[in-house]
Amino acid sequence: MIFEVIENNTLMRKAALISLLLLGASKLAVGAEPPGLAEARRTYATAVEKATAPLTADYLRKLDEMKGAFTREGKLEMAVVIDSEIKRIRLSAVVRGAIVSAVYGVLGTEQTIDITELLRNFQKAGKTRIILSNFHGDLPKDPAEGQLKQTRIIYSRDGERMEMTYPESSELSLSRD
Repeated sequence: MIFEVIENNTLMRKAALISLLLLGASKLAVGAEPPGLAEARRTYATAVEKATAPLTADYLRKLDEMKGAFTREGKLEMAVVIDSEIKRIRLSAVVRGAIVSAVYGVLGTEQTIDITELLRNFQKAGKTRIILSNFHGDLPKDPAEGQLKQTRIIYSRDGERMEMTYPESSELSLSRD
């Protein structure tokens, strides 16, 4: 049984390596992207982001409600499952466009710091991935020691404002386009 697993694992690694080699060879054979493809890809990504941002926000609100309800009912295992889904959705965050404002801390209180310029500077410098945390992350200080914090980012893309809120330690992807 153990040898079968090892043998299957070796076969899967070989298949993955062959797939990667073929993919690389096909890219070399194709050459440069056709004119207009990059712009079409950007337009598509923008349209998808605009269409899904409200749906994602609604889904996250519903998940937060469910997590709170399960926690109040003492169904902590269920609350943990919901929390994992919240993190999965929020950790796939991508900000494309101009950052209008960004705040980190205990939202709705004075225990926040403005991180707008910090995120803009990261974006300008081409830093594409940041961790929204001051502890093992990219944020400079802790505005509320020992408390759960969030980051609210408002950004603009093609004249439309979008707002997202992320829990502490979320990984955020920044894009300059």
